[in-house]
Amino acid sequence: MEIEDHQLDELLDAQAKINRELEKINAKAQITEAQQSQYERKQELRDTIKVLEDAVKKSSEMIMKTDLVNMKRVMRRLEMCDKNDVPSLKGKVASRISAADELVTTELLFSGIFQDIDCYQIASLCSCLVYTDAKSEGKITKDDKLAQPFLKLQQIADKVATIMIESKIPLEKEDYVKKFNPDIMEIVFKWCHGAKFKDVCEAAHDIFEGTIIRSFRRLDELLQQMAEACKVIGNSELKAKFEEA
Repeated sequence: MEIEDHQLDELLDAQAKINRELEKINAKAQITEAQQSQYERKQELRDTIKVLEDAVKKSSEMIMKTDLVNMKRVMRRLEMCDKNDVPSLKGKVASRISAADELVTTELLFSGIFQDIDCYQIASLCSCLVYTDAKSEGKITKDDKLAQPFLKLQQIADKVATIMIESKIPLEKEDYVKKFNPDIMEIVFKWCHGAKFKDVCEAAHDIFEGTIIRSFRRLDELLQQMAEACKVIGNSELKAKFEEA
């Protein structure tokens, strides 16, 4: 049976385009100060390819009927759609999120946690949704202003993972929860309070400058999507918080 998936075709075309652009870069070149810009561009392209490859994989898997049924079960249990698979308000909000895990991000938004924290804490918490350095240790900050929101994020991630596993979605709960990383919470908090980028990089210790820049870009994209999601909900006050963050 032939299945057409226009989104899958678009993702494959985008991946091929990026691969062609990467081929133009000399893989054996030494990274010097003069080539730093080119090097960071290369890293960005690699990250984009990884995202596209994951998206292609997900799109391919979602074509399978069993996976569709299981995901529909997850959506219903998270109240993102009704028994007839009609999207609820939560489901419509989730469809606006692409810069991070849409299920956890949407659950976090509807939990009310963002109502109780300021814009600086919002930006710091959202950084955990976009920073995915597998080599990091994921140390929780000692600052209670950041630690408490992160604890809430972990609880929600655990809840979502449990529902997915019970709905027969292949998943390792521990790995799923750990992918939401708090390592750049403090430097985002400092950056939002006006710290210089040099000071931010020094405070980041083992995190590379290019990684920080890429994470900040993804964070900005996520915050914009969250503001748009608040518009869908009709919460102008929270929308203004995300725009300020």
